[in-house]
Amino acid sequence: MKTDIVKLENRALMKLKSQPRYYRQRLLEELGFIDEQGSAGVMLQVADLVRDLKRAGVYIGPGQGYATCSLLCFCLGITGIDPLEYELPFAMFEDRFRAHEPMAITTSPGGLEVAQNILPCFTLTDECLEEKLTLEIVEMTTLLVQKDLYEAHSEPLQAIWLDNPTLSMFEQGDTARIFGFLSVGIQEKLREFNPRNHRELALVYALYPTEKLDNILRIKNERTVRDWGSVAARRVMRESFGELVYVEQWIQLKQLEKTLPESVRAWIPDNSDGLQLRGQALAATRISIEQAYFKSRAQGRYDDSERQDRVRRIAEAWNNAQVADKARRKEAIKQACARVRERRKHND
Repeated sequence: MKTDIVKLENRALMKLKSQPRYYRQRLLEELGFIDEQGSAGVMLQVADLVRDLKRAGVYIGPGQGYATCSLLCFCLGITGIDPLEYELPFAMFEDRFRAHEPMAITTSPGGLEVAQNILPCFTLTDECLEEKLTLEIVEMTTLLVQKDLYEAHSEPLQAIWLDNPTLSMFEQGDTARIFGFLSVGIQEKLREFNPRNHRELALVYALYPTEKLDNILRIKNERTVRDWGSVAARRVMRESFGELVYVEQWIQLKQLEKTLPESVRAWIPDNSDGLQLRGQALAATRISIEQAYFKSRAQGRYDDSERQDRVRRIAEAWNNAQVADKARRKEAIKQACARVRERRKHND
């Protein structure tokens, strides 16, 4: 229905009021694709469901898989990663969407994974939205901890990022009980790699324990980055020190292929098999960064006596792997699903 695509556009544009013009251009491109697929109503359903779950106290993770490549998903609050900030191409979303691959949303215990069958409707597993959504309760204690830590702190979610004390934890491999960096092996690799920003941290997360990570570490230390033959291609490859790591990079290189020298085109494989998802690595390591941030505060690396005791208690609960009442959270989800279903019946 045209009214659905208009509703999507209006809701998404509210998020872009202060953004540059190219954000609006990207959004209109995505809306055109969603309209073409006849999936505007489905996207509204997902957005409503996520909103209701958040209101019900269920913590929603920053995103997973190809959904992070969509500015529309970001504007609707379905994901928490800005795809333009990290140059995540919408072509990735289009390809996976057309292939009917699940669009996953992770949550804390009692949460859900929304998997889209892109027809334009969803199949049903949890008897909630009548052939509109596939719902699966996913237990992720890590995300439950995130919610509890936020409740112990007054700063807004978007303000928590890689500052110096937090970054030093990753540089030193001090990541015990930090999501994605739990093993001794990856902690040693962090000390070797010495990540300086979110992109480099995501690189370690995505590639450990592969030989490609060792190759990139050598390239970083020796400063022998491969030349990809054009300014645009070098920009695509700079975050991985000239090595092809991500599916999103492969898509961008394919778009540039005709402009590259023949010797460089030979480096681009015919398919993206074996490559990693940049959006997924960025979203996962965002959770890690936030946890390290709160852990730093709890360990006294910040001068913040006003909140110190409360944060320390939360960190102790985290270290003891305290899990909230799963039944209560599951009931909250069912109620949220019911509200979305009632709205759909009303609109019909």
